[in-house]
Amino acid sequence: MPAPAEGGDAVDWDVLRAETGWRLPADYRDFVAVYGPGTISGTLAWATNEAADDFLWRCAGEPDQWKVTFRPRERHREYTYDMGMAEFLLRLVRGGIHPPLGAQLSLPARFESWRASLL
Repeated sequence: MPAPAEGGDAVDWDVLRAETGWRLPADYRDFVAVYGPGTISGTLAWATNEAADDFLWRCAGEPDQWKVTFRPRERHREYTYDMGMAEFLLRLVRGGIHPPLGAQLSLPARFESWRASLL
């Protein structure tokens, strides 16, 4: 899944942490540095897709130990995956995991930067 030509976004994570108290996982910070905010194949924006399925972190322990939790729009159940966001997305776009998505992820995966929606 090629990164956008314009690249990712530089975020001062120390300022964000000072202002919010949150230290986000390293894989998320790395993803933003390469891709920036956006969508994957038009269906997935961390942490909600257009079908109102939620993709969350189980915030237990240090941020780099947080696990991904998927909550379908029906909210009857949650699914927790013993991996971080980057590994979850990689397995999702490669077809290695199949959460019960309300909107199907179109493959091959394509990243669309938030900047594209501004044009």
